Amino acid sequence: RTRASTLLSPSSTVVPKLEPRSHRRARRWPRCELCLLERDKHSTELYGKLIYIGNTMFVHKLCAKFLPKTSEAFFDDEVDSYFFSGSMPEWLKKTIHDEIRRCRKLRCICKRIGGGMGCFNSNCSKTVHLPCAVKAGFRVSPRFPREWDFYCPNHVPKRLMEINPKRTDLREFLLANQERKSMSMKEDDLCNTDESLDDEEENVEENDKEEEVEQGQNDEEKSPGDSSQPVLNPSDMTQSKQRSDLKWTLGPKKAELMETKQKVKLLGQLVDDLKKQISSLSQDLDKAVRELAKEKSKLASALNCYS
Repeated sequence: RTRASTLLSPSSTVVPKLEPRSHRRARRWPRCELCLLERDKHSTELYGKLIYIGNTMFVHKLCAKFLPKTSEAFFDDEVDSYFFSGSMPEWLKKTIHDEIRRCRKLRCICKRIGGGMGCFNSNCSKTVHLPCAVKAGFRVSPRFPREWDFYCPNHVPKRLMEINPKRTDLREFLLANQERKSMSMKEDDLCNTDESLDDEEENVEENDKEEEVEQGQNDEEKSPGDSSQPVLNPSDMTQSKQRSDLKWTLGPKKAELMETKQKVKLLGQLVDDLKKQISSLSQDLDKAVRELAKEKSKLASALNCYS
């Protein structure tokens, strides 16, 4: 081989080729076909669980959630049981496979295949995997409740630079999303335990009344010299104490209050940004009006001279 052919030939160390189907079946742990990360504790906590889409292929929930064609289907958390049970509709599988084919034609900043996310700036042509976007320091700007704008570090707008970076950083955004989900799950569990505890307390009260009646009957049958006393069960005392502690540890709507507070803060920041933009636009309009008035006076003087 000549030197020119070796320089022009693609290097497997820089751009790895797509693995064949036989190798993918032989792999011990499944990986996401969009971000190419294998399953581990860190990836599932940050990018969601792996969802089976057929043909021994899996995708992370958040990797599919931030794609344009599948964001609506993966938005609600109620569909987790619907997707993870293996009953995914065929049209959604087809759209995910189409997105995977589209991503394989693109190349990430890490020189690997499959960069499906891109910068929202029209002049930027970067495409990245979701983990690579987290490492590169991408910023997030929620545009609508189910739509987000992603910006690379070189094209972050000024309104996002003024906000605290912890609120717009992609990694912090993903962690906050997972924390909100875990808090809502804990609140649901607490609500269910409250209902079950109320039923158990009613049953315990009824059992206590029956035991008191039985003990009174036994005391009347016994002789007055007999000084036997009823024996208390310590397990019942500990159970009732644990129920009362669980019932009053957290309120039933704590997670909802936290979410509303965060939404109110974001809305306040957006209102402040809009006020700044309106003030700058009003200043520009005032300047334009003044210039027009000057030009009008000049034209009037010129007409008077000609007349």
